[in-house]
Amino acid sequence: MSERPPQVALVERIWQSHGYDCVAIQHPMGHRCGYVVVQEGHPWWGLHARDASPVVFPDDAVDSLNDIDVLALLHAALFDDEEDYTQSVSAQVRVHGGLTWSAPVTELEFFVSLEELPLGWWMGFDCSHAGDEYPADSYMGRLMRPIREKLGHELMRGHVWLTEEVVEETERLAEQVAAAQYLWEAQGSARAQHRGDSP
Repeated sequence: MSERPPQVALVERIWQSHGYDCVAIQHPMGHRCGYVVVQEGHPWWGLHARDASPVVFPDDAVDSLNDIDVLALLHAALFDDEEDYTQSVSAQVRVHGGLTWSAPVTELEFFVSLEELPLGWWMGFDCSHAGDEYPADSYMGRLMRPIREKLGHELMRGHVWLTEEVVEETERLAEQVAAAQYLWEAQGSARAQHRGDSP
């Protein structure tokens, strides 16, 4: 009889960074994820990763290909909507593998209880991309073990993200979320002054 995947995520840490609630979890499949929780009033509240962002970031904000949503960029190139992509929330965020979640926590179905979790709009990333590896003792790690043994472990070796690494990457995301709020407010104030409104 084959092993059934677990149905519940393990909440590994809840903390604050740059004024935002942050959560690090181990997904039921075994990989880790990091989330920053935004509240109503933030420019990205209610926006999904590929929605247009009201924030204008400098053009030189792109750091590395590893940090962007490669699938969204490929989709944009194939379907001739690069301009839509470059103005999206996903294009403005630099985090491991790109922004892979942007929705209320209530849409994440692998928590037994939401009582201890910060409510709001969760924006996050996962560590289940090319070059990432599942922890050996996780569901997917055990499932992949025979395949690794058959193909040779070296061919399937990747990086197993530890909790502390996910915390660090989540704090990098929180810094960008805070910067988006600051820029949005500054740009709104500049627009109001240009129109002659009170700031």
